[in-house]
Amino acid sequence: MLKKTKKIIVILATCCSALAFGQIHESFKHHDSLNHQWFGDTAYFSVENEKLQLNGPQSSSTLYYAARNTLSDSIEWNFSIQLSFNPSSTNFVRVYLMSDSENLRGSLNGYFVQLGQTGGRNNIQFFRQEGTAITLVFSGVSEFSSSSGLSLQLRVKRFPNSEWHVYSDVSSRLPIDSEGEPFVDSTFRETAAFGFFCRYSTASRHNMYAFGEVKVGTIEPDPIPEPPIIIEDFDVVISEIMFNPPIGSAEYLEIFNRSEQDIPFSELRLGRFNNQDQLSGVLAITADEDLVLPSQVYVVLSRTPEILWQYHNVCADALLITMPNLPALSNTSGRYALLRKDSTFIDEIYYHSSMHFALLADTRGVSLERLSFEKSGTDAGNWHSASSTSGYATPGCPNSQGISRFETDKILHLYPSLISPNNDGKDDILTISYNLETSGFTGNIRIFNSNGRMVRHLVKSELLGIQGTYFWDGLSDQNTKLSSGVYIVVFDIFLLDGRTVRVKKPVGYR
Repeated sequence: MLKKTKKIIVILATCCSALAFGQIHESFKHHDSLNHQWFGDTAYFSVENEKLQLNGPQSSSTLYYAARNTLSDSIEWNFSIQLSFNPSSTNFVRVYLMSDSENLRGSLNGYFVQLGQTGGRNNIQFFRQEGTAITLVFSGVSEFSSSSGLSLQLRVKRFPNSEWHVYSDVSSRLPIDSEGEPFVDSTFRETAAFGFFCRYSTASRHNMYAFGEVKVGTIEPDPIPEPPIIIEDFDVVISEIMFNPPIGSAEYLEIFNRSEQDIPFSELRLGRFNNQDQLSGVLAITADEDLVLPSQVYVVLSRTPEILWQYHNVCADALLITMPNLPALSNTSGRYALLRKDSTFIDEIYYHSSMHFALLADTRGVSLERLSFEKSGTDAGNWHSASSTSGYATPGCPNSQGISRFETDKILHLYPSLISPNNDGKDDILTISYNLETSGFTGNIRIFNSNGRMVRHLVKSELLGIQGTYFWDGLSDQNTKLSSGVYIVVFDIFLLDGRTVRVKKPVGYR
């Protein structure tokens, strides 16, 4: 039994030893603790400030620092090089990816990358070394030149078919840029060591070489890049405004993510306009770069959103954001826009106190709600007072007066068939939509009572598109409520040849 135990221990030790020689990972974060045994000119290399730092003799020298590694196929090397000078053919650095000898100064068989060549403009060069003969195999497309030095992240992959890929980056973040087309070299398939090789003829370069974290191991899949965030117009809209809040409560703007994607707030900005209708300020919505606006979610922006719970029925799943720099919302009128981070417009709104339901005796504490997200927010007819049954405000909730998408029916469609404009949030507004085969016509929409008297001239000689939508709040041209009964919506379409097409449809009113 004892002999078997010893045999198992020997096998485990052998496996661990092979694993140790089969991959390398050094972060160089702790000067007194390295994960691997390094050899070579160890007296001149030390870990300082989370880097492997060369402190060589102040005279022309060739120094190396190496670790054992036996992996050679399906392997990748990741490391960084930091030089405080511009390398040249006499002051350069090599990184031996593969070497059959642990002595990097002598005759060996293997491969290395080098920074430093004649001419002062450097690119990444890949060499094969056979004994003492050196052959250039590949030159990278990037050129690096700086009198103050270079700092590069390098990544090299070798696949089982001996195809090599070389990458570099100056930001030390993956994924990094390809240095050119892959190439094939299968001359050597075995290795014993990996290591850094520094040669300088200028004495002042003796402490100007440093190396960052090293990873040598099996090829890892490239990280899947995050898809770009593309925000279309009206993907995010301003859906509600509380500009004259109850005493003690707070002003707010509500926005809604109509899209099917989550959108980081870092991609959004809020723009405000001055009295000359010029964009006078662009504000970040939140300083939290990681905060995301989920798809189909309402968000309330306020200087003190926590107070809204005391005055309104805030939906439980609403997202409330404290925006200390939210501009004061005028009690009379204002204009705002949602912008992409490049300041292009996503949505724009205009509000005025006269847009409230005309029969409301007091509009303090009453929000304006957007009726349709398909129509412009600058259209005064696209806003209405929040309903009485909702408490006159719906922060973080679907709008009480909101109009969902609907299908058009031939040329003219009315919805609902019976309206009751009492601001209770149910059938308060008549939606009038049209659908034409072509655009370019002009049109009128008038509403008549059962005696044939016009009570509202809703649309006057407007240019029509192929499809369009209008809203009637049930009031007359004098902003008075009408009597119950049946009313006729008359849609006149003026054709280019002078003819007029007239469409009529009834709507109930109570």
